[in-house]
Amino acid sequence: MSKKSDTLKKIADIAKKNGITLEDIKNHYEQLEHNHSTKSSFISRLFSYLGGIFIFSGLSIYTGMMWENFDSASRVVITLGSGVICLILALVAIRDKKYNKAFTPLMLIAVFLQPLGIFTFMDEYMHSDTPPEVAVALVFGIIALQQALIFMKHRQTSTLFYAILFGYSTIISLAVLLESDEDLLVLILGFSGICLAYGIDKTPHRAISGFGYFLSTIGFAIGAFELLENTFDLALIGVASGLIYASIWAQSRAFLFVSVMVLLGYLGYFTSEYFTDMVGWPIALMILGGLFIAISSWGMKLGQKISHK
Repeated sequence: MSKKSDTLKKIADIAKKNGITLEDIKNHYEQLEHNHSTKSSFISRLFSYLGGIFIFSGLSIYTGMMWENFDSASRVVITLGSGVICLILALVAIRDKKYNKAFTPLMLIAVFLQPLGIFTFMDEYMHSDTPPEVAVALVFGIIALQQALIFMKHRQTSTLFYAILFGYSTIISLAVLLESDEDLLVLILGFSGICLAYGIDKTPHRAISGFGYFLSTIGFAIGAFELLENTFDLALIGVASGLIYASIWAQSRAFLFVSVMVLLGYLGYFTSEYFTDMVGWPIALMILGGLFIAISSWGMKLGQKISHK
């Protein structure tokens, strides 16, 4: 009997004694191959990302060093041209499963270089007295529309994020151009952002909802503070309480966390505004500290309840 046959016989005996079937052995080997493939894929992606970062960094540094030596056309080609090429490569990558992972970094570079390239084109070839807010709104509006269309086609979370980011930037630019009330604008954008984050949280793209809740809640809280500070600041406690209630209703831990932070910030404002000149200021500080601990503990318990639902 050959050595190989003898080994197979021993393996068969061991498998029989331990109740191991051929299906179990097959599944085990498939799992080992999957784990090896996953590790290899991770290392491959890591080195690919590092390589891309180094190439992009080298190109950026070289462009910065030689910028003054380039003519207008070269500047536009380097910025806008590179952005368009990255956009095309990203759209090609999303159509091939082998290169799907390259879509996000390529699109990130594209949404960075395209606005820069369009601004460069305007600066080099379009000398006019148009307010800068108009240029910003136009460029960001184009990118927002582009990313929205790509999202509708391919349903990639990153393109939804870029569409929202540039869309809000466009609205802010137009509001500044129209000299809108800044505090009211921040309040409205914060509220709309919370509603938008809630809607996204119910979709497969919920990965960006936490970040949306964070920024939007802070914006809403700042807007409410600026509007109510010198008129009816006691209503700020109601605002913070409403945010906490909304976060529980929305079942979002990120929303709850920032809402509790808003409440703590408002309490700190009331303490410094109304109790600093009182003899009982040290006592007020201790009371405030106790409130902070109690509210933090309460927020953690609510977060745990949300995570279990």
